[in-house]
Parts: sequence; C-alpha cells; structure tokens
Amino acid sequence: MATRHQWMDISTLFLRRFVGVLPVVLTVSHTQGGIATISGPSMQPTLNPADGGGWTNDRVLVDRLSVHKARWKQGDVALISSPNARGKKLIKRIVGLEGDWIRSRSGELVVVPRGKCWVEGDNAANSLDSNDFGCVPLGLIDGIAHSIIWPPSRRGKIDEIPVAKNERVLFVSAAEGGGKFTKDLTERLPASTR
Repeated sequence: MATRHQWMDISTLFLRRFVGVLPVVLTVSHTQGGIATISGPSMQPTLNPADGGGWTNDRVLVDRLSVHKARWKQGDVALISSPNARGKKLIKRIVGLEGDWIRSRSGELVVVPRGKCWVEGDNAANSLDSNDFGCVPLGLIDGIAHSIIWPPSRRGKIDEIPVAKNERVLFVSAAEGGGKFTKDLTERLPASTR
C-alpha cells in the first residue's frame, strides 16, 4: 500500500503532466475543434428532438478548422457568437451567404451583404435568428457542427438541408455557374424581379 508521501509524489507528477499538456489541449480545441452541448429547441428536430434538458441534450462535434479556412456553405449548422448577447453562443443553420437573396419571415427581401450570412433555426416557431437580428458577420462563426456524438442513440452526421428546399431563398449567388437563378428559385421571385 502506498504511503502518504508516495501519494503526494504521484499527485504532483500527475499535476505537472496535466499542466504541461493543458496549453496544447486548449490550442487544439480552439483551432481544430471540440465538443459543444446544445440546449434549447431552436434547431429541432435536427438537434435536441426531445428537449429534455441535461444529459438528454445533444453533444456535437464542432469543426473550427473549416472556419479558419473560410469553408462554410449554405446548409451548414454553425456555432456562432450571438450578435446581441456578449459571451452567448447560438447554433443555427447557414441559409444565405453574401449576395444571396432571402425573403425574411416577415416578407422583407434581404440581399445578404458582403462579409455576412443569414442564419436560421430549423424550428421556425421557436428560434431567435436572422429574422430577428438581421445578417450576422462571418467573423462570428465559431465552428461548424458536423456530427452528433451524444446521446449514443443519435450518434451520426448532421443532415444538410439543400438551399433549394428553403422556400424563402430566392437567389443563390454562389450557385453553379455563379450569379444565376436556378429554375426552382426563379419560380419564387416576384414578377418584377424576373
């Protein structure tokens, strides 16, 4: 059996190793990715379908490297810093990028400005998003959620929703061929803009 002195030596050794590794772990988490716990119903049914709180909340794997390399696209689920509440994180789907035309839930036509994006929760009835606070600076995107890792029964890739499925996306500037209305999207435009 270990003596008190031996336990102190073991504890000190563990602490030294942990403190030595901590900066590396924090750097990797900040630059490469990490895990985020999702709370609230704004992304239902994609995330937190039961919304039981606590241990039933989805945990997602967040890719931060894609953000550092500006590799985001319409349909991605993004972890963003709230544009209204300092220190608060939101998780929303990227619906539009610069140059895209979006019809807000109130009916207003929005052209996403350069350096910004339009984000929405999948649960339109219970989401505080760009329909409330407008376009979000791309610099507020902290990561892209790729996979659910908890609970085990929901483990897997997060589904992307194609932009053409969103009835309020009127024009996609980054569409194949660049700056073109797709047939699907053209049908949704007011006659005055066709």
